[in-house]
Amino acid sequence: GQQGVGLQMVNWHMCNLELFYVGFGGEETRYWVVDARGNFTTYTREGDVWRLRAKGAQLVAEIVVGSARTQIVEIRPCMQEKQLDSFRAALRHDVFAPTQADLLKCDPWRHLSSTEPSPGLHVGCVYPLHQQSADRTGATYGFAFFGDGWTQGTQQAERPQPSHAVAIPSSGTQSPVSSLAQRVMDRMQRTERGPRHNAPAFYSPAGVRLETAEQLLSSRCLLLFEGGIWVWPAVEVGHSRQVLGLHGLTERAVNLTTLSLFPRVLLASDFLTEQEARLIIDRADGHMFKSGVSLKAKDQGKASSEYRTSSQWSFPLYDEGILSLDLRVQQLTRIPMQHAEQIQVLRYHEYEHYTAHHDFFDPGEYQGRDREGGYANNRLATVFFYLNEPAKGGATGFPRAGKLEQPRDFLDCSRGLSVPPQRLAVLLFYSMLPNGEFDQTSLHAGCDVIEGTKWAANFWFWNQMQSRGSNKMAGALSAELPRMPLDIKNV
Repeated sequence: GQQGVGLQMVNWHMCNLELFYVGFGGEETRYWVVDARGNFTTYTREGDVWRLRAKGAQLVAEIVVGSARTQIVEIRPCMQEKQLDSFRAALRHDVFAPTQADLLKCDPWRHLSSTEPSPGLHVGCVYPLHQQSADRTGATYGFAFFGDGWTQGTQQAERPQPSHAVAIPSSGTQSPVSSLAQRVMDRMQRTERGPRHNAPAFYSPAGVRLETAEQLLSSRCLLLFEGGIWVWPAVEVGHSRQVLGLHGLTERAVNLTTLSLFPRVLLASDFLTEQEARLIIDRADGHMFKSGVSLKAKDQGKASSEYRTSSQWSFPLYDEGILSLDLRVQQLTRIPMQHAEQIQVLRYHEYEHYTAHHDFFDPGEYQGRDREGGYANNRLATVFFYLNEPAKGGATGFPRAGKLEQPRDFLDCSRGLSVPPQRLAVLLFYSMLPNGEFDQTSLHAGCDVIEGTKWAANFWFWNQMQSRGSNKMAGALSAELPRMPLDIKNV
């Protein structure tokens, strides 16, 4: 809009909201995405009409701009009739909270954040029900959980109580695992997901997907991901863990440190071996070609070099020389190799860069992309290899880290989070929230190399399988994941 009325929208939902400008005749033009529990300010005119829609195009709010020079509109969750029915049904499954002794056996607090929620990640404990709850619900166990993985400002050391507790179903037409997931979703007033989306999934703290009632009950502590795929609990900026027993690194631990919550960025030090880094560089050198980009609809006709000046080469994902690395990446991310793309090796000479961009493909910004399919099947996580360290420059920049506003200069690496290359380390960051929605704050850039040459590589994972029965190697590696749990120690 033009300079005039300052309109600030505050989104209290745990999901992103798409902002549309309504023109003459009611035609909607997509303008922006307001982050989950974020805010956005634009300048508009009196009488203008704006609409906010959830991912399924459901209308959440319509705003008619008034005459005041500054207007603040808070968009708070409001249940639709179908959600209200599900919520009322969910209340019947509420049970008494666990004892402190039950919670101590489970220790959910080590996975929680006191400062920011993780939309779509619910952390909780399995515990035996008191007789009164058991008699009323016909269940034997309950699940007490912290909705969206946070303590709402209470420090973990104070051991706050879970926000909700529901009975774990012991019978019914659905499996106990899917029934419990549905009860949690209903209790959290979450909208039903379409059939093309992943179903919510439970994991143990060691990153093992839980498929049966026996696995649920034996795990004690459960992590439920609405998006159906493991995403590392970020906890707090600076939080560090030691990950032990990674494939091919049995004699050393990898430190996994949280660098940012929004976007979710973690650094795994000493993840690569010297031999792996050397092999990738040697194989790629001599095959590199100028990098291209997938242009958004509004950028059609522009040259790729306006955004990206690096060179690249696709390294075969199942090359015999890196199979051990494939298994290690899979083990760390907890995402099967069937979800991976080919590895993209990158080389940046002096003053080469890649301006700020997202790794996901927003169907609202690319021509010919199926809207619902684009949300259900997209890039989830990036594992970024630092194969060497240039003498100066070459950082990975996240200009919206900490929920900063959109940058005006997409090559400005002075704002947000800047991660300098650290040889043999990998940067793990997520393009999606745990609820399966895009994380708009995951905007990132390859900053200018000032001196020397930077070698790196992208290892992308999608939230849906990319290689199916036709790729036997992908299937064989993926089958190893359940037998590769994580051994984690908080530092």
